[in-house]
Amino acid sequence: MAGTAAGVITLLAAFLIPFGSIPGFVQQGSTLYSAFSNATLSLPQVPKEQSVLAAEATIIMIAAGILIIVAGVLGAFPLGSGVLGISGMTLLTAFAFIADKMSLSSLLSFGMGYYLILVASIAAVAISLAGRRGRMPAGTVPVEDHKPESA
Repeated sequence: MAGTAAGVITLLAAFLIPFGSIPGFVQQGSTLYSAFSNATLSLPQVPKEQSVLAAEATIIMIAAGILIIVAGVLGAFPLGSGVLGISGMTLLTAFAFIADKMSLSSLLSFGMGYYLILVASIAAVAISLAGRRGRMPAGTVPVEDHKPESA
């Protein structure tokens, strides 16, 4: 149940809440989904008009968007959802800092959507690990100790 809530929060943050800005890729005030869809629509024109770095950045943006949206859809499976969400956010974060260091962008800022997706992904992994704590490992059978009754 809580894993599903983390998945719903991830989807809401991706589709409705402003993500932040990575100049040239994510505009200030836009959601992650709008940046993802813009990157997907501009993919055929990238090799013709821009540098190799811009093409790689577009592909990273598309891959991260797919991972995060799939993470939200898989909310009922918190471990998978959390791992995919964290992987997508790691791709976006690494790209944002690399782009910043390579002078592709000078104004890097993350919005509420970025932090909500990150927190929901971490929470999904924590929920999964907490749920496994009380379970027995697969393949173990509880054995009761029966002592013979003395007559």
